[in-house]
Amino acid sequence: MTIPQTCFFRDSYKRLTSRSTNFKDVSFYYGRIEMEFLDSHCHLDDEKFDIDREKVIPEIYNAGITTFVNCGYSLHGSLRAIELSKKYDYIYATVGISPNDLSTNWSKDVENIDEILKKEGTIQDNKIFQKEGAIQVEKVLQKGITKQNKKILQKDQVIQIDEVLKKETLKQNKEVAQKKIITQDKELLQGKEIIDNGEISQAKENEVRKAKIVAVGEIGLDYHYDTDKEWQKQAFIKQIEIANKYNLPITIHTRDAVMDTLEILKQNPVNKKGIFHCCPFNRELIKEGLKLGFYISVAGPITFKNSKNAEEIANLIPLDRLLIETDSPYLAPEPVRGTRNDPRNVKYTAQKIADFKNISIEEIAKATYQNALKIYNIQVC
Repeated sequence: MTIPQTCFFRDSYKRLTSRSTNFKDVSFYYGRIEMEFLDSHCHLDDEKFDIDREKVIPEIYNAGITTFVNCGYSLHGSLRAIELSKKYDYIYATVGISPNDLSTNWSKDVENIDEILKKEGTIQDNKIFQKEGAIQVEKVLQKGITKQNKKILQKDQVIQIDEVLKKETLKQNKEVAQKKIITQDKELLQGKEIIDNGEISQAKENEVRKAKIVAVGEIGLDYHYDTDKEWQKQAFIKQIEIANKYNLPITIHTRDAVMDTLEILKQNPVNKKGIFHCCPFNRELIKEGLKLGFYISVAGPITFKNSKNAEEIANLIPLDRLLIETDSPYLAPEPVRGTRNDPRNVKYTAQKIADFKNISIEEIAKATYQNALKIYNIQVC
């Protein structure tokens, strides 16, 4: 998918983030054009945002982070992620049970993730839905709407077919009109009308299926704590199966479990691959993950002064497989380490990687935006 440059840079004079710190100053302007960023993994549904979520989210967008993926980690967190994705056009969701959120009833929770996907649909369903909608619109237009009517239909946003029928209609058109009123122009119909038994039916905006679930995750293994390892492995494998069932990538959480994580991925291939989120600085994991076709997502720890091999790790990741994230509200980068993190701080991570790779932050912003749109199958233009 070729993404126009306008998806990554935008005319603006309003927004400029500056901080007085010892950290290298980051200019987020490219001449008169401001860079745009995509935070590939955050948790804006977290309780730490309860006091000001409605205020903060628009501020994040206006700061140039124009798309972000809110990731589920529990059953409740997955549902909250979906709610946010429905409320904001620029937020997408993932659903899954993380290894740190497994309970004795984990099997039922995983089944519920399957049920959520079945009920809510996925971004893949949107594309099928829109394609079928376009086909049905063509069928309606080909069945008998005259050339003049077709021009009117494409020109006006909302047309009552009865009005069209007064201007050169065929009997067949009238029969179609009597069944359902066709509203909005052809372009809008393709994206916003519900197809019911081969017919076009009118729908209010809030009734139209707009699924924005882009992955199963975060899922994986975490041996740092004492959650049962067998539960973790079984839940990981089961959720990979769910991702394959719905034709989705996965977002992986792995800590102190590199070899088992890689072994499960090799034994249980993920059809749409996925992302190693907040990837540990482990050479073997990154090398093998790349071989398996996965993307590597880098978060705030790459800016930490005690990240000994950060530069080496940054240079192990090819630009076309790199993502950036905040994992907010956690892991705030330098120079704001220790504060509540939010997607605005993804810019500091981008700048640090640019420094390590000896390229511009503009290149990092553009590449990581493209990469995230590709792996998550998001279309924003």
